[in-house]
Amino acid sequence: MKYIYSLYDAKTGELAYKGKAGQLVADGVFSRSDDLSRLWAKQHLKGIRPRKWKVEREEIRPVAKKIAPPGGTTRKVWVYRMTDADGRVVCEGTAVELVEKGFFIRAEDAPNAHRAGHNKRLGVTCVERRKEERPIRIPKGADRKKREGFSELKNVSAKEPEKTEMDALQEDVHVLCRYNAAARKWGRKELSYGYWAADGKPEVPV
Repeated sequence: MKYIYSLYDAKTGELAYKGKAGQLVADGVFSRSDDLSRLWAKQHLKGIRPRKWKVEREEIRPVAKKIAPPGGTTRKVWVYRMTDADGRVVCEGTAVELVEKGFFIRAEDAPNAHRAGHNKRLGVTCVERRKEERPIRIPKGADRKKREGFSELKNVSAKEPEKTEMDALQEDVHVLCRYNAAARKWGRKELSYGYWAADGKPEVPV
């Protein structure tokens, strides 16, 4: 059975290292992987207080391969796992799932948090991601409709109509509505159009 170990400073409680036993040995934190497992056993089985490192671990469970339903296929998606400074899981799921659960407003917020490595609003200090295969069911006749739609598009001009000033204003109103919805949810101040435009038309409260 394999584990992911988290090492916290015994005095400050801050997370110092996280990874498999072999990774921590390669980083020079321990000389042998057995030393790490024995230290965990002393603290959690014998109740010995930590001196330098407080050791926590979580089991690595193999991800069961999902089989596509009849008439369907699979696709690979990113699954995000976000934890706080104590190693507790704040949220986990795909970017769309995290939006549906109310953690983010936009699907791109999860990859942005992964690139930054943290998210202050949620108290996230570590963002990890992995790829999973998810099943997708294709409705009957979808390929035929797609081909028919493609043939019809050949006769349509690809030139898009130019946006008018009214169209741009409507887009701004939609963005402002999303901004104020997020502000209400996060307990921030809602803005009128003038103040919002003066702030550079942000999409979410800072």
